[in-house]
Parts: sequence; C-alpha cells; structure tokens
Amino acid sequence: MANNNNHNRTQRQQRVISAGLIKNFDSPEADAIVRLQSNIDFSSIDNPIHTIAVTSAQEAEGKTTLACNLALIYAEKGLRAVIVDVDLRKPEVHRMFHLPNKVGVVEYVRGETDSIDDIIHHTDSGLDVVTAGSPTPFSGKILSSSRMDVLISELKKKYDYVILDTPPVLVVSDAYLLGKMVDGYLFVCAQHISKKKEVAAGVNSLLEKHLNVIGTVITMITTDEEKIRGGYGSYGYGYGYGYGYGKGHYGSYGGYHQHNKDENED
Repeated sequence: MANNNNHNRTQRQQRVISAGLIKNFDSPEADAIVRLQSNIDFSSIDNPIHTIAVTSAQEAEGKTTLACNLALIYAEKGLRAVIVDVDLRKPEVHRMFHLPNKVGVVEYVRGETDSIDDIIHHTDSGLDVVTAGSPTPFSGKILSSSRMDVLISELKKKYDYVILDTPPVLVVSDAYLLGKMVDGYLFVCAQHISKKKEVAAGVNSLLEKHLNVIGTVITMITTDEEKIRGGYGSYGYGYGYGYGYGKGHYGSYGGYHQHNKDENED
C-alpha cells in the first residue's frame, strides 16, 4: 500500500511540474497570485513580510510551483525577487527553470564559495534563482548552520522578496529550522488531493513551534467538469488565513474558483 501511495504522489508531482510557470501575466492564474500577494502584504502591516517559506504537509501538493510563481509575479512587478531551493533532499526549483544544480545552497554553506553571487542564476524574467546544489545527507545540519543564517541575511539585503521552497513538514523536519530566518510560512494544500487531517497536523506543527503561519493556499483548483476529466484544468490559487485547524478545516479563502472544503478526504 505504501508503495502505491508513493507512486501516486510521484505521478501527481510530475503533473504539477508539467503545469509549469506562469507565462501569461494577464491570466486568471497570475491574477490569483497578485491577490495572494495583496493578502500577504495586509496580513502584517506593522511587520512587513518579505522573506517567505513555502511548505506543505506532503509531497506533490504544488508548493514548488506556487513558490516559483509567487516569486515570478514579484519580479514581474519590477521588484527584486529571488527564489531559493532549500528542499535539499528533493530539489525541484532548478527543473522548473531548466537550470544546472551543481552549485547552490549546499556549496555556499560548506564554504566552497564565499560570494553569494557565485550561486545566483539570473533569468530572462528578471527573477533570480538559487538552486539547492549537490545532494547531501546532512540537510538538517546545512539549514541550521550559521552559514545558512548568513546566506539568508545577505539575500535579504540584496532583494525585496526572498521566497524559499522548503520540504513538506510531515515528511522531514527541515522546514522548521528556518523559522528564525523567515518572516512567515505559507502552507500549501491541493484541492481534491490534500487530506484535512494532514493539513491540520502540518499547520499545527508550525504553530506549536511558535512559527508565523501567514495563511494557507489552495492549489490545483478545478471545476467539477475538469475533475471528471481527470485534468487539472486552469491552475489556480485560493488564499485563507490560518484558523480552525484543530477541526481539520482550511478556512475561507478567495480564489477564482469556489472551493468546497468538504470535498477533501478525511
């Protein structure tokens, strides 16, 4: 049974990546991200949020695509933005942008390069990308190191927005290690895929560690007709503040498709 579940998640992950990056900035998908950004800005007016960790409960729920598109829309607005892949065990950001992954976060933290400029990739979109780098079995030590703190601090000085794609919280504990380095977490769950109990457990695990959960984002939103066809249809987002997690609810949100929070599995 476990092997079947892993296989299904891998298939979903491949389909999510194939949905790809936003290319039409006048599309409903882009508009949904713009509204998400507005919600982020107004969620903490006294303490502006500029360094955002994006996570989820499990794999293949759309967090990497959401993180990349969020950063892309910031760059499209003319803001200095960078997407950083800190999912060191299963990095995907470099695949999204068709970039090499030989030098990145791991190499900087190891001291193999002293300049952050050596690990920054510039893209035609205006968005900069920092890839994860070479594989390591010591992701926890990398992310909790003083050099990692220095890296994030230097990126904050250089960019208006720093977006981090982090591992799922119910898979590994790596995402928690960044709590003191970021302004808050966006928690991603996928319509028709994410389980309410897992979403509740994931969000509560962040809150129990006194980490700032900015809100939840619903990905892979489809109409009933698209669901019947088995496709993802228009890739959309919904946004909701974090409340009611103890009861397994996602909370209300605004997206360009109406979401029925009772549709997800228990």
